[in-house]
Amino acid sequence: MKILVFFLQIFLVNLLFGFFACASSEKNGQKQEVLVEEKIQDRPLIEAGHEMKESNYSFILAKVIKELKSDQKSTDKDIEACIPQTEDEYLFFYSYTDPDSSTQKAFADLNKAIGKGAVELKMNFLPKYLRLSAFVDGEYAESYFEDVDFAIGKNPHVFCELFSTEDSTKMIRLKEFYLDYCN
Repeated sequence: MKILVFFLQIFLVNLLFGFFACASSEKNGQKQEVLVEEKIQDRPLIEAGHEMKESNYSFILAKVIKELKSDQKSTDKDIEACIPQTEDEYLFFYSYTDPDSSTQKAFADLNKAIGKGAVELKMNFLPKYLRLSAFVDGEYAESYFEDVDFAIGKNPHVFCELFSTEDSTKMIRLKEFYLDYCN
């Protein structure tokens, strides 16, 4: 049932962006298209100090993927918000890895931006990226743990501090890195 709800959510977000990305209006007898997206960009997607709701997660992820797909630049704040923090968010995130998907390149760009943000210690990229270890799986997990090793290697003191202060259930799969870098 959970998987059915997940795919329904993906379908609805894609439907929203595919069919309602622009609205028509007539002016002087000619049709004009007005991007609804302009209204979306006017409102804050994440409020300071509040966790993002899952419905907002799928919205922001689809927005960032769409921006990257059309070679637009996304903000660090929006890219950071794309780092999954729950298993359901990860499943939605992972859905963009399909090699036959038209969003594969945009997803690769997003993934690269997340890794770069973690290495450069931007905002809260590294802690969120490390928490992702709790639910990564499959082929994505292989490259994820290689990228995490690289990020930790660049910032071992930050990782050691985070590992000792974060919820241990979210960091358990990083224990080997802790033993390698922090002891």
